[in-house]
Amino acid sequence: MRTRRERTLAAAAAAAIVAGVVLAVVLMRSGNGAASGPAPLGDASLVRVAQTRLGPILVDGRARTLYLYTPDKRRRSVCYDGCSRIWPPALVQGRPRAAPGVSAAELGTTRRKDHRLQLVYHGHPLYRVVSDKRPGQVTGQGYDGVWFVVAPSGSRVVKGAAQTSPQSY
Repeated sequence: MRTRRERTLAAAAAAAIVAGVVLAVVLMRSGNGAASGPAPLGDASLVRVAQTRLGPILVDGRARTLYLYTPDKRRRSVCYDGCSRIWPPALVQGRPRAAPGVSAAELGTTRRKDHRLQLVYHGHPLYRVVSDKRPGQVTGQGYDGVWFVVAPSGSRVVKGAAQTSPQSY
């Protein structure tokens, strides 16, 4: 039979173990992204600026590169079906947030045909590319002359534009 003190110590030890596991999960999910600034990683609705080999570009809260698609017009995406399997839209729930260096006034959303909300910056719907496996990768840069990473100014970055991509649709 345990004493009251032993039961209290066992409960405290169990609570400490649970807290340690939760902290480990949070740290593993946050990763070690290439994005700069004090904003926490992990929130897809947070748009940040990261320094890459192409210079400063926009990334989401998971430090994944954000791209624009030049055929999109007036805040509307035209990338669906096969296109969106390779270039998934940057989807959010609720209002997106701008980290330092990102214009909050130019950050918003557009509703896709399936009613989900897609990030928009300076009028451009934003996307990711499935070939970017790690934070800071820019494998879709310049693909087919229509996919480009986005500068904090909202313009496309043309530096380092590739002619092909590792995947096609």
